[in-house]
Amino acid sequence: MVFNWTSSIQHYALNIASALADICSRVFAHLKPTPMKAHYTFCWRDAGKILASMYMVEANQLKRQADVMKLFYHECYRNFGDRILMVHDLQWFTQVLEDVCRKHFNVLDKSLTEAE
Repeated sequence: MVFNWTSSIQHYALNIASALADICSRVFAHLKPTPMKAHYTFCWRDAGKILASMYMVEANQLKRQADVMKLFYHECYRNFGDRILMVHDLQWFTQVLEDVCRKHFNVLDKSLTEAE
């Protein structure tokens, strides 16, 4: 699959790639399927879904790094967070996602978690 990214996403491609690899490796290591959590079957295909969803955004919608980070946060939450049913796992995931966004984008809007 070849993407013709919008210029703002191309500009932050390294941030997106490193953040995506980071969140995926943490989710894969921590949220493993168990008999109670049989639906915790996360894989690299989820990363592709996140990138494909980011590709659908119109070029003029992403003006700042914070906008790209919010889109990344939203798509990760939609692809991973929506499948997490246990409250403690969801709290862990939210904290890890915020840490990843702080680390790789150097920006985190305080209202970000209120929107989810």
